[in-house]
This record gives sequence, structure tokens and C-alpha cells, in this order.
Amino acid sequence: ETIAATERAAALAERSGTLGDLVDSVVSKCVIAIASGDQPAASVLADQALDLAVREGSPAHLGGVHALYIGVRYYRGDLAAAEEHFTAGLAFFQDPGFRQLLFRPVIAFILASWNAWLLGRADVARDRMAQAMAAADPNNPFDLAFSETGAATLRVYLREYERAEALATQALARSADYQFPDVVAWSRVVLGIARTQRGRASEGAALIRQGIGVALESGRRVALAHLPPFLCATKMS
Repeated sequence: ETIAATERAAALAERSGTLGDLVDSVVSKCVIAIASGDQPAASVLADQALDLAVREGSPAHLGGVHALYIGVRYYRGDLAAAEEHFTAGLAFFQDPGFRQLLFRPVIAFILASWNAWLLGRADVARDRMAQAMAAADPNNPFDLAFSETGAATLRVYLREYERAEALATQALARSADYQFPDVVAWSRVVLGIARTQRGRASEGAALIRQGIGVALESGRRVALAHLPPFLCATKMS
């Protein structure tokens, strides 16, 4: 349904000829490619979005595209490039127009936090996650649920399972109330890992299976990309 809506929006954007509309259209396509696990397509679309954003020139669009690139590079394992785009994006991330974009300020700092953790910079990861939580719009339930699950994920990576459980429980309740299936899937997996590590293995395994099932059903396969580092963190503990 999202793909169909995005294709209609793309046709309208092309007819309008407005660069800002074209940037938004290509970014939407790229987000779908990331979410569905088609990272090669996401890379191509991100390049197109950056070219259009540079030509359009607004800080909001430039910040949005750099935030997009952090995800594209992170999910392809190019951690150095993700870091470069985070650094480049910092010049735009405080722009009022960028801050109004749905959940993009939150995801930029969440992904940059996880990226820092993978690079062995735990303190930087904590600081960026705090910025992600602060960027969440208190009047936007999706922002709040997304930031809570992102923070819970980092806590799992850091093996702080009690705090991870608390954050994931809160995110799961909020995302279930507002019917955010992708956040439901992700928060269930995080909660399952945390409870497994806290001695409730059967309950934790059931939650992980449920989360994977929701992710597969919704088509948001990117949520499953977090399982390898989760299992790695579990093994190390």
C-alpha cells in the first residue's frame, strides 16, 4: 500500500517539476527500499536524492538526505561512510525545517548511535542516543515509540538488559496502542532478547518469534537486520 501511494506521489512530483517535491518523492522511495531490505536499490535512490537536494539547496532537504544516507550506509555495513554523512548532516540537523520532518531527526541520531557502538565508541553512542530521545516530538506517539525502541536496542548492545527491558516494554505498549506494526515487531524482538538475558528464556524466545513474524508479514525486513548483532551481544554475555 505504501509503495502504491509513493508511486502516485512520484507521478505528481514529476508533473509539478518542483525540486522539493522531487526530493521528497525519491526519499520516500529510498525509505521503502531500505525497509523492505533492497539495499542496492536504496543506494541508487539515495544518490538521486542527494543530487536533487544539492540542486534544491534547502537545509531541511539536505539534512533529510544526509539522515537517509546514514541508514543506507549503515545497513550496507559501510560504517565509515555512515559516519561521514552524520558529520556532514550536523550542519543541517538543527534547522527548523528539518526538525519538523516526521521522525527523521530521531532516526538520524539513532542510526548514528548504533554506528558509533559498532565502531567501538560506546560513550559517543550513548550521547547520540540521548540526542535521539531529546529530538522526539512529545506530541508524536510514533516518534516516542521509535526512540524508545532505538534506545532499548542500544541497551541490549551494551548488555544493560534491565534498562533495555523497561524501554522495550514501554515502546511495545505505545506502538500497540497506536498500531505501529514495524515498531511492534522490533520492540518485541528487543524485549525478547532482554528477557532471555534476564533468565526468562521461554518467554523471550516467544517474543522474538512473534516479532519476526510481524516483520515478515508487514514486509519490513530491515527489522531483521538487527538480529545478528543482537545474537552476537547475547553470545558475548
